[in-house]
Amino acid sequence: MDSLIDELQGAKGVDAQRDIMDRIQKQWSEDVPALVFVPTPEFRAWRDNVHGVDDSVNSMVLLDKAWVTQG
Repeated sequence: MDSLIDELQGAKGVDAQRDIMDRIQKQWSEDVPALVFVPTPEFRAWRDNVHGVDDSVNSMVLLDKAWVTQG
């Protein structure tokens, strides 16, 4: 995958980029096969003193800017 991304970054022209993106998609499908069966409901609960948490996909949360107040 890394070599495909490197190749994409150096590609000249839209046709070459599309060809490489097609190869990236094929590699992704081979390496990380997935199938969505149904939507997944998500619920994230935080206490009132937790701030700065960013939610992402699939119940993933980003805590790099999170902080907690005392009290």
